Amino acid sequence: MSSQTVQIFRYGFGTTSMVIVEKGKRSHRITHEGRGQYLAGKFHSVADAEQHAKTRLADDPEAMYYVLLDGEIAAVILNHEVQRQKRQRRRWRYGIVSTFVLALFSFWISPFFGTGQFVFVVAVVCLYGALLWMFGAANVEATVVMVIAIVLVSLLVPAIRKAQRRKTEISPPHLCASVAKTAAAADSALSPRA
Repeated sequence: MSSQTVQIFRYGFGTTSMVIVEKGKRSHRITHEGRGQYLAGKFHSVADAEQHAKTRLADDPEAMYYVLLDGEIAAVILNHEVQRQKRQRRRWRYGIVSTFVLALFSFWISPFFGTGQFVFVVAVVCLYGALLWMFGAANVEATVVMVIAIVLVSLLVPAIRKAQRRKTEISPPHLCASVAKTAAAADSALSPRA
């Protein structure tokens, strides 16, 4: 009987893992180590490794440890509350920074001037805040949708203004003469004859 290798891996930035199913057998392995590292030490069982990881977790509650049995992840040791707080901080940071960048972008590309520009930026920020509230604070798709919407509005408003100017401009002289003749004919047809 071969001895099984038990290791502890400390999660680091860029560490990725994947669950692979081969021939009906599920295998959860680390696919990329990133900045993570294996801890020194030999462990006789998964329980010993878990206990050691929990001891290390007490010293550094933000850490996350994978207990590996022959290269497969047998257990994940982490402090759930601390990890939830870290995710929440990342979401808030992303939401605040992306809102600020989106407000600057909408101010820069705005087709309006003066008060209209301010109203446009406030409307963009409010709509973006609603999207983040509905779909999650670290939602990249909401940012992409808002950038596309801002660009479309910025292209559409000048086109609408140009079309309205064309509509209200004076018609060419030959059309004015024909309109005047038609109007005179209509007046003479409607006027009472004496």
